[in-house]
Amino acid sequence: MQSRVDELRDAFELCDQFPTRSGLKTMLYSASWFWGPYMGSTTVFSDRPGWGALYDGRADPGVWTPFAGLRSLAIKQYAGTSTLAGVGNLDLNVLADDYLAIRPTPRRPLTLKGPGVDLDPLVAGADPDPATLARLGLTWARLVERDTPQVRAYADALTAAGVIPVGVVTGETQGRILPNVRIKIFGNEDGR
Repeated sequence: MQSRVDELRDAFELCDQFPTRSGLKTMLYSASWFWGPYMGSTTVFSDRPGWGALYDGRADPGVWTPFAGLRSLAIKQYAGTSTLAGVGNLDLNVLADDYLAIRPTPRRPLTLKGPGVDLDPLVAGADPDPATLARLGLTWARLVERDTPQVRAYADALTAAGVIPVGVVTGETQGRILPNVRIKIFGNEDGR
């Protein structure tokens, strides 16, 4: 268990070597059901913004089961593998209104607000129509994808529809970020 904590500490230390323009730290994504058994209920990362995978069906980041010593959640993933207006395989998230207030030295405001959706993975021909996502009131879509021309085109279509495409650095992307996707969810606002 300690090796997992050490590996996560090392990963955060690496991320901290590349400060964001917003001053935000890399977010901790986990859940209470995972944190105790697999991370020994450590509170060593309690200074990080929290993104909790709770799947309780309540789009309220203030309603959650505390874990990891976190004081609040910046983002709550309240539903997984959901269908919204006929579009399936979506994870639903909500951004806390007060998340922007915890920024230590803001340079410019984050624009990632309101309801969003996870698109993981995108399937050619079955991707949710960006205009439909916009009509549903979604303001952002998290893309966990490899860098391909099709995904770049989809990110451009999301932007044209008024839905902010958000990329995520994970094992699924092997560290590659789409050049036309701004990585805002972690506070990196320089558009890379």
